[in-house]
Amino acid sequence: MQPYATQPHYGWNTVVVIVIAVALLVWRNLRPQKISVTRLFVTPVLLAVVVAYTVFIYQSLAPAPVWEVVAALVVGALAGVPMGLLRGKHSNVRATDRANVMILEASWQTFAIYAGAFVVRYLLRVLFPPFSPAGTAIGDGVLAFAAAMILVSYYAIYMKYRALETRAQFVAETPAV
Repeated sequence: MQPYATQPHYGWNTVVVIVIAVALLVWRNLRPQKISVTRLFVTPVLLAVVVAYTVFIYQSLAPAPVWEVVAALVVGALAGVPMGLLRGKHSNVRATDRANVMILEASWQTFAIYAGAFVVRYLLRVLFPPFSPAGTAIGDGVLAFAAAMILVSYYAIYMKYRALETRAQFVAETPAV
């Protein structure tokens, strides 16, 4: 078996997936999006299910001590919270004429955060051999980071939208002087 450093890191199929993922990130984050409040929370819920399933599968392929996995998940999730708040802070939200529908403005900061996450994940894949217990635990932590970041950012965006909605309702109910 070759040492990991001399093994190829990506096949063509993986490169194609990465190019498509980056193209989707550019397309979604560098243009305004109309999104409903309900749809806003579908992604984090689905992502949490995928993270749980992935952690379970990787534990069966390359078991790591449970304490390492739990620690990586907790550290990853805690690290994702401030990044999610940062993403939420840099996301501009506008209300629409439809109830519970908002427009998320384009954000290069959001794109930069996601692109940075791809770079970090790539560096982790280079540093740790595939299916190593440490690599598995750290990979689980990265997944928890992403899930927490998205959940917190969508919550921050939701709170911005609710503030807009409350402000608009207050203005509508205030009698003209």
